[in-house]
Amino acid sequence: MIDLEDIDHIYLYPGSTDLRKGRQALSSLAAKIYNDNGLHELFLF
Repeated sequence: MIDLEDIDHIYLYPGSTDLRKGRQALSSLAAKIYNDNGLHELFLF
């Protein structure tokens, strides 16, 4: 379970997302939004 108190930033990806692309494609989208590999970010698609 995700502890929301530990999350520093929450990023919401606007627009449609094809979830069939898998984890790698979604990871690439997250990297385009935010270029740091921090541990306390949450990305919502």
